[in-house]
This record gives sequence, C-alpha cells and structure tokens, in this order.
Amino acid sequence: MRTTNFTNHSDDKRTLTIKANRLGSVEEIISFLNDIEKAYNGVLCFERNIESILSSYGNSISLPLEILDYDIKEEDKLILRKISIQSPGFWELAGNLNPIQQIREFLKDHHERKKDRLYRMRQEKERNDLELEKLRLSVISDKIEMLESIGYPKEDIKNMVESLVLKPLEKLSIHQDNHLINDVVDDRYSRSQSELDY
Repeated sequence: MRTTNFTNHSDDKRTLTIKANRLGSVEEIISFLNDIEKAYNGVLCFERNIESILSSYGNSISLPLEILDYDIKEEDKLILRKISIQSPGFWELAGNLNPIQQIREFLKDHHERKKDRLYRMRQEKERNDLELEKLRLSVISDKIEMLESIGYPKEDIKNMVESLVLKPLEKLSIHQDNHLINDVVDDRYSRSQSELDY
C-alpha cells in the first residue's frame, strides 16, 4: 500500500476520511478535489456570513449574495493530509469542524438515498420544496433557524443556502455515484489503520 502523508499543518483541524473504490483520470481527480474544496469553502462562508447578517440585520433588509465575504483565511483552508493510492484507497482531508461535519453528513445521507431508489426519485420531484428541509438535521440548521427567528427573508435564506451549501454539496454526489467516493469515516472514532482497511 502506498500512502502519502502531508504533515506540515496544525493538528487543530478536524479530519474527513473519504474511502474510494477507485482512482480516476487526472481530470476526474482534479474535479473531485476542486468540488470537495468548493463544498468546504461554501459551508465555511455560509457560517461566517451568518454572523455578519445577524449583527447588521437591524440596519438593512437583507444582505445580497454579491456582497458576502468569500475570502478563506490561510488557517481555515482545507488541507490534504494523507492519500492512500490503491484500490480501494482513501483521501484524508483536514479542516474546520462544521464544514467537515456537513460534508460527512451529506455524503452519508446521499449514500443512504442512493440505496433507496424510490425515495430518491420522489425527492428529485420535490427538491425545490425540500432544499431547506434537507438541512434541518445538519450542522447548519441552527444557523438557518437563527436567520428565520430574526425575520430574515426566506427567499434570501434559500438563495444563500442553495448557492453556498447545496449546489457545492450536490456536486459531490456525482463523484459518489462514479465511485470516487465510496464511504466516509467518522473522525470521532479512532482512525487506526485497521479502520481504514476494507
């Protein structure tokens, strides 16, 4: 087994380990890594911008998507910690807690929905009505509830969640369907090598 470690980064980050059944073309791998980073950055920006909205909402009606802060500080960037290049293998990424948890929850949920084709077909039909509901059990649900509690426009909440969170996460489902993502390992448990072997 070939494993490449990247250990020059701080250990205060949370880990997301993604099991993979296969590698892919260079184009697929670049797309996969870009989509993971976009999903992570989107959740991070969503959470950061909630604080701005909550503190300034009394002064304005809403905060348009165009003026939201999208800069990711160096210490908050998603880090590639380890890669196991084999079939099956894994990708180990590190980043801030909530974006890592949101990605993990989304991937686990997508895996379960994929197993139940009828549910998935029903969900596709009702997607527009359920976009916010899909996130009710996720790590950003409390942020959505905060916005709703101050009377922030539901359409603005929906647009922000869709743009920053849902669309980037949905791109990950393509990689899951193409078996570049097989499963995710919960970092709350020991990440021993035996746990990563499958």
